[in-house]
Amino acid sequence: MIKSIRILSTLFIFSLLLSSCQDKKKASFDKVREGVRMVYRNDNAGARQLFDEAIELDPQNAEAWYQRGNTYTDIGDFDQALSDYNEAIRLKPTYADAYFNRGLVKKYMGNDDGACADFKQSHNLGKENIVDYFKHCP
Repeated sequence: MIKSIRILSTLFIFSLLLSSCQDKKKASFDKVREGVRMVYRNDNAGARQLFDEAIELDPQNAEAWYQRGNTYTDIGDFDQALSDYNEAIRLKPTYADAYFNRGLVKKYMGNDDGACADFKQSHNLGKENIVDYFKHCP
């Protein structure tokens, strides 16, 4: 009987933790979605704040890192943008758009070889219509 109670209480605690994690993931997703809306309204600072909050809720949210990287790119903070794109790619190695945008940042920073590699990887992962970005690459 006591063993059954322990098992049930352990399962209950586990289900609470799982529910909490799912709630945080959903809240993080919602913040990213609202942040993207703010970008379209030209409120990058407000969007970046929401992406910060999304990352705090769920540090494994590759989309939040990617979107925050976009806001840093828009204001010319290429070091921070590069860092955020790197994290998005670490979390989701098949993220074609993150490779492409990281390639743009590398190009802006004068790293043509790195940019070419990222453009090619983005294309290999399925991003279309970007051949012009790497057709002159070695």
